[in-house]
Amino acid sequence: MAQRQRTARTRTGTKKPSRTRTSKKSTESNESFDIVTRNLAAQYRPKVLEDYVGQEASVKKIKGWIKSKTFPQTILIHGETGAGKTTLAMLIARYVNCETLSACGKCSYCSYEKELPDVTYVNAGEQSGVDDMRNLVATSNTSPRYRRRFNIVDEVHLLSGKALEALLIPLEQPSPKTIWILCTTEVDKIKKTMFNRCQDLALRPVAPELIAERLHDIVELEGIETSKEDNLEDALMTIAEYSQGQVRLALSQLDGLLSAVASGDAALDDKSVVQLYEQSSGADSEKLAVSFFVYTVSQDLFGMMNILSRVENTHEFINKLAWFLKWYTDYVVKLVNYVPPIGKSYFTAKKNLETKHKEKINVSLPLIVKVADILDKAHHTILTVPAINAANHLRVRFSSMVVEDVIFARLSADAGNKPRELGIIEHEDEEDSEDGSRNNKLRSKSRKPSKSRRASR
Repeated sequence: MAQRQRTARTRTGTKKPSRTRTSKKSTESNESFDIVTRNLAAQYRPKVLEDYVGQEASVKKIKGWIKSKTFPQTILIHGETGAGKTTLAMLIARYVNCETLSACGKCSYCSYEKELPDVTYVNAGEQSGVDDMRNLVATSNTSPRYRRRFNIVDEVHLLSGKALEALLIPLEQPSPKTIWILCTTEVDKIKKTMFNRCQDLALRPVAPELIAERLHDIVELEGIETSKEDNLEDALMTIAEYSQGQVRLALSQLDGLLSAVASGDAALDDKSVVQLYEQSSGADSEKLAVSFFVYTVSQDLFGMMNILSRVENTHEFINKLAWFLKWYTDYVVKLVNYVPPIGKSYFTAKKNLETKHKEKINVSLPLIVKVADILDKAHHTILTVPAINAANHLRVRFSSMVVEDVIFARLSADAGNKPRELGIIEHEDEEDSEDGSRNNKLRSKSRKPSKSRRASR
């Protein structure tokens, strides 16, 4: 509780936006009134390191730089989507350019809320060409208004080969007044020639307990009133468990809950959080992702194709599946012991399919790694090939793995799974209908694998 009270008093709780009143119009039929827009994730974005929760190792390293007044000229921040990479980059800029190196909140630089002077942000997913990087390098040669100029390159792993080459020398020998900060979700795709030029800050998923504590601070800063019927603590913990270790996602879910409470459609309890989440597209994507994984490891090709045909947002589906595989890997090797909602959905889907097939589905660590590897390669292709059809590519990659990949078949067999019977599709002509048209009916006829196929497995 002491930690909670201390955090609630820090400066990230920015003042609520003032309500601007407009004059009433002369006509009575068009009465004007005030509205207030709210975005909790933006409003409570950390402006001091004390409010950047769950990343103690990175915060400790930055505090060491501040204490010694010595900062690296090239920094690499890597972590999953929503981990707070750009937030941390902006925090570093605030501390460096603050008059007292403390993000005091009082000096001229700290007075800026959003657009920070001497900070240039580039998303390599949108500006990945060599000309984009050359223009960015050119701006670094101009003198900053404050202590240092910052060039922040997000999703740096998406840079083209020539764009990367254009950055190598500036990263190794940057101008004295410039600090480069590179951000990426795919640190393993960063070439050693670039990685070796950087001081790296690794961001990890934030523990649910820390996210819940941060949410509680924000609820207090918002002045949200609770009644005896409300169960705020359980509601905030449920939100934290649904957030996949992302504070930003948790704040977005809290925003939705508060809006539902204000409209009278929900209460401040965990039951309302679950109901709201189950109505979201994210819940559907999670169920599809874990069901797809279960069908994949059980080599049920028809089940896999059925799941993929129901996916509406391929990128969200991929992200959900990637998050699940990351959690499940950590869970199997006992790095984590909690089961998030997507994990609960997985165990339910697995049990249902075992009942359907009347046999146990076995999952091994090598099998998880193999599926994750195929997903990662498919995702990389989807991101880097503009004209590709994401859904079709995902379908082809995974179906090819089940049908043709000998290693996958062997891993599945080693885990204890029986080879799934593949189906052949035959066409049968039906009798002419009354209107004279002829219908074709697809019939799936099971066929056991040939001896040569069984031997290869």
